[in-house]
Amino acid sequence: MYALENHRINIFSVLKNIKFLVLLTTISQLIFVENQVQAQDCFTLFGATGQPPLGLDYKLCATSPGFVNLNATVSIGTATYVWSTTSTFPAIQASTGGVYTVSITSGGVPNACILNFNVTSYPNPVVNLGNDTAICSGSPLTLYANPGLPDYIWSDGVTTVDSLVVTAADTYSVTVSDTNQCAGIDSIIVTENPLPIVNLGGAITACPGDTVTVDAGVFASYIWSDGSTNQVLTTNLPATYTVTVTDINGCEASDLINFTNDTLPVVNIGLDDSLCDGGIKVLNAGAGPYTSYLWSDGTGFQTATYTVTSDPWVVVEDTNGCFGSDTMHLEIFPTPNVNLGTNLSFCINDTLVLNAGGGYTSYSWNNGTALQTLNVTSAGTYSITVEDVNGCFGYDTTVVAQDALPIVNIGSDIEYCNGTTFSQLINAGNGFVLYNWMDGVFTQIRNIDQTYDTVWVEVLDTNGCKNTDTMYVIENPLPVLNLGPNDTICSSQVKSLNAGNPNGAITNYIWSNGSTNQTINIGPNPGQINDSLANYSVTITDNNGCQNMDTMSLYTYALPRPDLGNDTAFCNGDPFSMILDPGAFTTYNWSTGVNTPTISIVAVGAVYSVTVSDLNGCINSDMITIIDNPLPTPNLGPDEAFCQGNSFTKILNPGSFSTYLWSDGSVGQVLGVSVGGIYSVTVSDINNCMNDDDIVITENPSPAVDLGPDVYYCEDVAVSHLLDATTNLPGPGFNFLWTTGATTGTIIANSFGTFGVVVTDQITNCSTVGTTHIIATLKANPDLGEDGVICEGQLINLDPKNSIPGYIYTWNTGATTATINVFETGTYWVQLDASNGTCTGLIDTIVLDPGVLPVVQLGEDLYPCIGQQVNLLNNASDFPGTTYEWQDGTKGGSYEVTKTGTYEVEATNQCGSVVDQVFIEFQDCSNVYVPTAFTPNGDGKNDTFYPKSDQEFTEYGFWVYDRWGRLLFKTNTPNFGWNGTFDGDPVANGVYIWRISYVSTFQDVGNRIEKVGEVTLIK
Repeated sequence: MYALENHRINIFSVLKNIKFLVLLTTISQLIFVENQVQAQDCFTLFGATGQPPLGLDYKLCATSPGFVNLNATVSIGTATYVWSTTSTFPAIQASTGGVYTVSITSGGVPNACILNFNVTSYPNPVVNLGNDTAICSGSPLTLYANPGLPDYIWSDGVTTVDSLVVTAADTYSVTVSDTNQCAGIDSIIVTENPLPIVNLGGAITACPGDTVTVDAGVFASYIWSDGSTNQVLTTNLPATYTVTVTDINGCEASDLINFTNDTLPVVNIGLDDSLCDGGIKVLNAGAGPYTSYLWSDGTGFQTATYTVTSDPWVVVEDTNGCFGSDTMHLEIFPTPNVNLGTNLSFCINDTLVLNAGGGYTSYSWNNGTALQTLNVTSAGTYSITVEDVNGCFGYDTTVVAQDALPIVNIGSDIEYCNGTTFSQLINAGNGFVLYNWMDGVFTQIRNIDQTYDTVWVEVLDTNGCKNTDTMYVIENPLPVLNLGPNDTICSSQVKSLNAGNPNGAITNYIWSNGSTNQTINIGPNPGQINDSLANYSVTITDNNGCQNMDTMSLYTYALPRPDLGNDTAFCNGDPFSMILDPGAFTTYNWSTGVNTPTISIVAVGAVYSVTVSDLNGCINSDMITIIDNPLPTPNLGPDEAFCQGNSFTKILNPGSFSTYLWSDGSVGQVLGVSVGGIYSVTVSDINNCMNDDDIVITENPSPAVDLGPDVYYCEDVAVSHLLDATTNLPGPGFNFLWTTGATTGTIIANSFGTFGVVVTDQITNCSTVGTTHIIATLKANPDLGEDGVICEGQLINLDPKNSIPGYIYTWNTGATTATINVFETGTYWVQLDASNGTCTGLIDTIVLDPGVLPVVQLGEDLYPCIGQQVNLLNNASDFPGTTYEWQDGTKGGSYEVTKTGTYEVEATNQCGSVVDQVFIEFQDCSNVYVPTAFTPNGDGKNDTFYPKSDQEFTEYGFWVYDRWGRLLFKTNTPNFGWNGTFDGDPVANGVYIWRISYVSTFQDVGNRIEKVGEVTLIK
């Protein structure tokens, strides 16, 4: 057996805060009783400390996490393991107490080391905070944990004490630890009951003798300042009243209210009055201070409008709820009847008289005239207001139209050209009663000719209105035209003819050659062979449509035609001569300056021309080009050399010519060569001129270079490597140029990268490039992430997130894959080693603690009243590290409900999701039902009349009036009604008016509702 120093180990701190436990420091603490050689073997396997990475004595608590890690991994070499549990991994997990033995085989030596791990199991301490409970708002509650334990940690961060005083709703928990450092936990949900809200309302004022009721609301018990213990206080005695209420949770609250009396209002709607028929009488009951009005027409405003004979009355209520009334008599007089007539019209420049009739005391026209009649001279709307002896006003309006003058049109003015005649019918148009022409003719249609100069007609329409129209007959002169006398030209000349445009009045030109322009150009025509004669004429039209025409004759002489023959050429250096003769003409003018009929030329490239004239004075010329063609110039370029071993190809191209003949007998334009030698070519051009060229190509040897294979280092290691470019060279006589800038045969490379050298023969200048690479192996950085939690039944993939290839993975579980899957809490590490042996021993560790699902509770289904506010969760059930998503996608720890429906929340943390639902139905508690009849006959059925409602009111008033507006009954107490009496006496059967005014507890503050209706009393 091994005897080790006993270490007390807190399993929670091991899992959360350490990656490797501190090793024992002296080998003297390891004593192998049975075999001293095996003890030395354990020393060899585990290094200088002589013990495995973890201590050999462990404490195991019952839960959280419910196991301990036993790790016998050796620090050097390779080994195999056999545990007493039959496991063959370097490390195992123990979930029960007992002795766990592992036999380690290393270097081929069986049982090189045998270790015993002692695991002692302890129960967790039991802690009980009691059942979930509730407190009144602001009241303290003391929570007690098990006393006498060494360690307490409360959910609010308080430590060391065994009790906690709380004053707010929340979930409270405590974790206690015993001397074995095993932990127990318990929690309690403390809800907070709000203090009851009692509101007796504002101060109450009532008319003297009125009875008021004050409702304290629904609670478990009541104590009023007058000693009563009912929910509702009924009194007619002014005083200050207080009440203390207790709710079903035993929480108390108080409120008070003041009750005082007021005086009755006085209202005056005026003396009796009269009104013209159709008029409006606005009666005003005054601004108050009144809170309501009830007029005889059923309206409920400060003012009321009356238009017929009646006795209007009003009942008002002041701010104190007291009533007053008033009545007046209203007489109606008829409206005067005035008629101006309809469909009135008159012709332009006439006058129309409008008459409003007699017998009125005043007249007022809309143009300001105050007479009985009105003279109208323009179309428009005319109205009058008259007043009779009763002061009533009559009114009438008429629209007066003004008939337009008849429209007569005998057409536009008539124009004709000088020397022409015409005859034309003129029509004054249909639909007129009478026609009168300038010469006394009365027909609709007239015939006129060039003998007239002015024509007019007057017409009369069916409205008796007259109008006239006039036209003029105009004689226009012919346009002026002159093309000039007949003429002659040479065919090389141009003759312009202009038809003119006097006064800019010409609109159209038509020439005998088809042109429509003002001018035409005749010629030039140098190619004309024979003389010719032609006539040219034009017809012009002016803007009056008048035309004129003119003609002229033109004789054209053909040009003389000198001919020097075709252009000619000769090769440079060849003999050449020629005589130039253009033919027989009157005069000659050569480009050489002579005036002879012919000239002689020799082998000189030039352009020669001659100009001649004939007997008609017409001139023409010709030219000839003599070309001195140069010899072709083939060019194969300068002589050239290339290095042996290098790829060499050269295309020999002397240029573009007509024919080619190479030294190898080929006849193509280009010749491809890849070996040394002398190459020549002879060419000819399109003029059959010939020439030749040659080139010499030489092949030189190249040096041999070898820098060796690529070299690998870990990226964080200092580089020092010899590179030698001289190993394959025959001797001196070479130049070196490295990519580092060095010019020596060898260099020391001390960085990563590509290294190259150019070796050049000093004589031939042939070069060879050698290259090698010093490559950095990227250093992996394994990252298993932050320490976290693992949920029950959850499988977590541990990934060191290494994207660099060429690495070997070694996990503390014995796995060698790039990632592993784990489902238990504990400490996990991975080591990465580059397979090329450069970067090794790269380690990362992660600690996984146990995790739990969130808790969420929406409670029982709810049935609130419409207008009440409902908040779900309201952040009271927040679970650490949890997100909340509601049925409509809303996120957050609370949700406000405004309408009926099923509401669902999903609470999610890294251990999963839980869902809870609740159904909420908003009910209409604000209904108010008012009966239409009641029978106060004492039979116990329907004896009283009052509005009925399920809701509660913060303010309430109910009144009953007779048909004259007299107040018969009023109350401020809900569900308290009228028994059909007034001043203690029964009233008669009939219809009565009721009014209700209230503010509901389910409505916004100040949103008052008022209703008025009728009820029938039947006995």
